[in-house]
Amino acid sequence: SIQDDNDAIFVIHIGTNNLGSGELPVPTAEGIISVSKYVLENTVGRVVIVQVLPRGDGKEVLPSLCPPRCRDSKDGVKAPFKSFLPAVDMVNAKLQKHHLGTDLPHEYKGRFSLLDCGSPFLLDDDDDEGEEVNITLMPDRLHPNLNGQRLLLQCVIDCIHRKTC
Repeated sequence: SIQDDNDAIFVIHIGTNNLGSGELPVPTAEGIISVSKYVLENTVGRVVIVQVLPRGDGKEVLPSLCPPRCRDSKDGVKAPFKSFLPAVDMVNAKLQKHHLGTDLPHEYKGRFSLLDCGSPFLLDDDDDEGEEVNITLMPDRLHPNLNGQRLLLQCVIDCIHRKTC
């Protein structure tokens, strides 16, 4: 069975929907870590976690999440966050800390990798229209289109073939 296959590689790519439904970054990262640990505990293969991709739909979604996900504005009134990118960065930072071994049990070392495939989806700076993500790869600012999926898949394949993850 796949559970007993030493060559099996389980790719975990989850988390952005948690943020989009209002969950905070730390519980989101902890959920990803929990899923990873479950797979590690119940298989003998390797686990590759793909870090949460950037999402650029904050202007549309975040107002509906405030409250409770709000920031303090200059006048002391709670206001919606303007972007998901800081939350995505916080999730990925927690995953990186986890990957460095602070939360990872010793028996899983060598079977667990973290992969960052997000840079092609980010813009260097907001463009003239305030975009945060590359809409040629994420037209809805959340889901990679065919070309985005190809880039994401190639990132995972390269990592696995080079055995760098």
